[in-house]
Amino acid sequence: MATASMDLWVCAEARVLPEANKFVSKLGARAKSTPIENPRDLGRARYLLVYLDGSEPASEMKSFFRTVRNKRYEWMLLYTSERSLEGAARVGKLVGEAMPARTHIVFDANVIAHWLKARNELAHGLQKKTMPQFDSQSFRKLFDLTQEQVAAALNVTPRTIQNWEMQIGTSQIERKTRDLREFLALVHDYVVPGKEAEWLRTASRAFKGRKPIDLLTDGKVRDVIVEFRRLRDGRPI
Repeated sequence: MATASMDLWVCAEARVLPEANKFVSKLGARAKSTPIENPRDLGRARYLLVYLDGSEPASEMKSFFRTVRNKRYEWMLLYTSERSLEGAARVGKLVGEAMPARTHIVFDANVIAHWLKARNELAHGLQKKTMPQFDSQSFRKLFDLTQEQVAAALNVTPRTIQNWEMQIGTSQIERKTRDLREFLALVHDYVVPGKEAEWLRTASRAFKGRKPIDLLTDGKVRDVIVEFRRLRDGRPI
């Protein structure tokens, strides 16, 4: 996999920093790095990835979080290779005590890879400023939806969706699908790849116990987008 540079810093304890750099490189990115023990060495960057193996001293991590909390990173991801429930709880407790804004804990390397790819494309202008034309068939396949369900989400008739999928009468497709395309972009950012249909059908406290699919088919796509934006701004959903 070809690597690409991006505005990213990687932090890990000095003893595992080479492992952290190798981890990022395997995911297709290059980044500057510094030990957790020296957080003041961190330079300006848009993104920060903290690589943990579960054995970091609590006092060291708390000091690190206090130092980086006000550095105003757009995103800060904490990746931990610790797979036990105890380890996950420990990391969550540490972060919860000094949670910097826009910080997210990740346990799956595939999620990191997906995130890095999306940010790298944005950083290098590989994505168009305007969102791509809505592909109804691909959207329905991704979320396992019927034409009727997509029609309800867009407040159009099922016949309209049928026509769009046959490339008939598409003059209004860009205007009518703007919210749904924004929703799709946010899902790509926040939902584990391959789990989109499952996520859509899972009740969430963010939506007051409702399933996202219920909001979608009620035509309340903006409500879902608002909650995603809260997550992006570092506020729990």
